[in-house]
Amino acid sequence: MKRFRDQYPHVEVELRNVLTMDQITQLQERKLDVGFLRVPLPTPPQIRMRVVHREPFVLLLPANHPLATKAHVTLADCRDEDFVKYTRKMAPGFHDQIMHICHRNGVTPRVTQEAAEMYTLISLVAAGMGIAIAPASIALHQTENVVVRSLPNESTESEIAIAWNREVVSATAQLFLDMLLERSGKVRTDKTKKKREKPTA
Repeated sequence: MKRFRDQYPHVEVELRNVLTMDQITQLQERKLDVGFLRVPLPTPPQIRMRVVHREPFVLLLPANHPLATKAHVTLADCRDEDFVKYTRKMAPGFHDQIMHICHRNGVTPRVTQEAAEMYTLISLVAAGMGIAIAPASIALHQTENVVVRSLPNESTESEIAIAWNREVVSATAQLFLDMLLERSGKVRTDKTKKKREKPTA
């Protein structure tokens, strides 16, 4: 975003915090030019996505939890623990990834609370409502009441993709997509198949 603003200072960019499934709806309704969302995710044919970031999953523990004193924690240690989790309605693929990780490690989460946002998830952990599995980047927002432990034996990664409606891409949105996708080594979007609009940003 900083690089885009530096290169195109005349473009006004509006950032919105929108839940994953709501982004898909807004992209379909042309209320959103570009979205960043957690995948995998079922999408309608006009929505295109490219993965631009991958990161491991980590374990979040309340600071006063008995497991928080251990330097190394495995999911097997969490078989009898209460969990808080991201609600499936908002990001079904992301939710299913976490459940698959648990089941593969012999854990059936006893879910005490669900959250619709990552910030809420980590707040629930801090409040002692349970433990959680989350993307590693959530540690950037950790509070003093949350301990983060890596899952070294877990190979599943959380992915973030950029998404857009291929049927209508404004000239300004195309500039942003080009910059990000070229930096990520991706090919340019379907220029010959999509309709163009005048810049709106």
